[in-house]
Amino acid sequence: GFVNEIDEFRSEIDELRSEIEEFRGEIDGFRGQIDEFSVEIDEFPVEIDELRSEIDELRSEIDGFCGEIDGFRDLRNEGRNC
Repeated sequence: GFVNEIDEFRSEIDELRSEIEEFRGEIDGFRGQIDEFSVEIDEFPVEIDELRSEIDELRSEIDGFCGEIDGFRDLRNEGRNC
């Protein structure tokens, strides 16, 4: 009867509350992941700047090596002209 229907509704409400709690847990997990991704994304500009600095250093080294090679070439050519 009526009492059984009320008990069924209470049971359904309890199940819904359990599902809601599970969803809240999942949502909190997603929020945690979003926070982690946000931190990683914030670090990208710093990492990019570091890579740019490394590239600039490598370019300077290459320019230095090219200068040395040009110097050796000039010395070699001077020796031939003597």
